[in-house]
Amino acid sequence: GETDSEWSFCHLMYLLQNLWLPPGAPPSLDRRYRAVTEFARKLQPLGPANFVYSDGEYLFVHGHRRTQPGREGFHPPGLHWLCRTCSPGARHAPIPGLSFDPAARIPHQKAVLVASVPLTDEAWKPLGEGEILVFRRGEQVLP
Repeated sequence: GETDSEWSFCHLMYLLQNLWLPPGAPPSLDRRYRAVTEFARKLQPLGPANFVYSDGEYLFVHGHRRTQPGREGFHPPGLHWLCRTCSPGARHAPIPGLSFDPAARIPHQKAVLVASVPLTDEAWKPLGEGEILVFRRGEQVLP
């Protein structure tokens, strides 16, 4: 990789490799969370460090800082999140560029949306500076 994001991702993979290399059961969520937390702590002093990472089972979201309208420099929140339940007949505010196929919906399927800024007028929640959330199947599991 050539960008700071690519280098960061490679470093995260390096930190996680020892967790995943032994054959057998996948590492516990606690071990994965500790590795992602260590990675986030290393990134924070280098500049804005917002990221979303999925290992196929869990979605890890780290909020840090970003530019904010009307302010100089970088400030929290870096990311916002929203959980939605995709029930038959449910109506949600449309998000440009994002669509759900009603025919493919699983009844009461849950989804988490993560963005730099709220994309709708729904109750998006800001992540605190340095906060890490973990989701599984559209539901928050940590902290």
